[in-house]
Amino acid sequence: EAWGGQNPYLDPRSVEAQQIFAGTLTRRYAGVGDLAWDLINEPSFSSAGHLWKTRPNGDRFEAAAWEQWLRSRYGTRGDDYRAAALRAWGATPDDDLSLPAADDFADRNLFGTALPRKSADYKRFAQDMFRAWVVRMTEAIRGNGDTAQLITVGQDEGGLGESPSPLLFGRSIDFTCIHNWWNNDALAWDGILSRLPDRPLLTEETGLMRYERIDGTPWRTEREAADLLERKMAVAVGTGSAGFVQWIWNTNPYMASDNEAGIGFLRADGTARPELEPFIRVSRFLRANAERFRGREAADVVLLVPQSQMFSPRGYGVDATKRAVRVLTNNLHASVRAVSELDLQASLGSPRLIVAPSPRVLTDQAWQQLLSAVEDGATLLVTGPIDADEHWRQVERTKPLGLAAASRPVASHERILIGSMPFDLGFHGDQLVRVETALVAGESEAAVHRVARGKGAILWMPVPVEISDSVEATSALYRSAFEQAGVEPAVSVEPTDGSVLVGAERFADVVLVALVSDSGADRDIVVTLRNGLPARLHLPAGRATLLLFDRRTGKLLATDRGQ
Repeated sequence: EAWGGQNPYLDPRSVEAQQIFAGTLTRRYAGVGDLAWDLINEPSFSSAGHLWKTRPNGDRFEAAAWEQWLRSRYGTRGDDYRAAALRAWGATPDDDLSLPAADDFADRNLFGTALPRKSADYKRFAQDMFRAWVVRMTEAIRGNGDTAQLITVGQDEGGLGESPSPLLFGRSIDFTCIHNWWNNDALAWDGILSRLPDRPLLTEETGLMRYERIDGTPWRTEREAADLLERKMAVAVGTGSAGFVQWIWNTNPYMASDNEAGIGFLRADGTARPELEPFIRVSRFLRANAERFRGREAADVVLLVPQSQMFSPRGYGVDATKRAVRVLTNNLHASVRAVSELDLQASLGSPRLIVAPSPRVLTDQAWQQLLSAVEDGATLLVTGPIDADEHWRQVERTKPLGLAAASRPVASHERILIGSMPFDLGFHGDQLVRVETALVAGESEAAVHRVARGKGAILWMPVPVEISDSVEATSALYRSAFEQAGVEPAVSVEPTDGSVLVGAERFADVVLVALVSDSGADRDIVVTLRNGLPARLHLPAGRATLLLFDRRTGKLLATDRGQ
């Protein structure tokens, strides 16, 4: 709410009113236990006229904050910040530093007078301003003196693109959230890209919207809807969520939206949908074993989220990270956590393997932090061209690695070698005028280049494999990187054809394994801890199950189905 101000995030009148409003509520409930405050539902920034997009509001308070942000970003070394910002955007000296125009946010064949690099800077600015707003609101709530009450921001899947990101504002709250509604083919991606290593993630709203066939009949039967909810819950806890909240218990037929009116465990007449059964079963399993979920271990594999690529109007960062997560979870059955390119120093830790999927552009600060991690012993796998900073300006990164490389547009077919195995990668449609590959001098077929550095190594594949049509090539490349980094998944699961998503969370005494069928056929599954006997089970098509193993003996302790 703007409370009569011009900008709900940046107008002092608006923010002060919000603080007074929140403070009035929170002081009244000081001392109440089991209470959490959600600052805003599914935020975007900053224009109310462009919900769920990151677009300027255009008011004087935003303009002043924008100029101050540019001053701090481009004038830190005593430079003329105006000239430095204009150079970064590819603007002329006659241009000004005004907020970006609508045309600056669109991809196009010819950009003309548009400044796409300026719009990418605005998205960075938006992340910083939203985080500052969260800090101010948190201060207002904490004014009630009750530090045990938790504070969060309930973000949806838009926060994994250009909207405010849990990876970037999450350090200012007690736990992060994800509302995973639409990305039914990227449920693991939703959770992994929302979780910080030092605080919980809650899958705060999960459920399913109703779809219809063209004739108005339901897209899914009620049983199929229940199976999808089962998969969502299993993926949530199997990839690191602290838990989940199903939205919602009672159907509300008075909602003005058909989408919303169809949601709920209990129909309007009070009878239960089949979705209630897996919810009760999974919840009982988690409650019965809650005391065993202590001492969660960090994953050995870290996925770099290339947010400079995601913020660009011409970005494939979402596609690349989705492919990376799917291969890691469905083909390699590895646990993985994500770190933002813009928060590496705070979040990276000491992983054994860092996967940087087709970033194309990276801040120099991020690149130097990645090199530092390699020197300390990590293996870095990076794909595609890397010789450009966040403003698409050329920088030398491959040359210091002893490689002579240039870039060119991808061809429809790119042939690569992984070890001695050849793969043919396809690129199609707009990719042929949007995606580039690196070309190493004297190399007719792209291959993996290994460069030792300090205690670790860099593995560079010049072709952006994650953006191609070849899941097999991505899987083979990642498997090779696992071997060179000495990474072994916590569990071995057959089959490995990608039809079963595996989430494996290691705790001090147990390993929690989620098996989620992405297949239209039933599968016979074999799950083995390194030191245990194989556990065999039948996984029906489209279903999911949770298993708990003793970490010391490898013995299967329990499943959510009581087997």
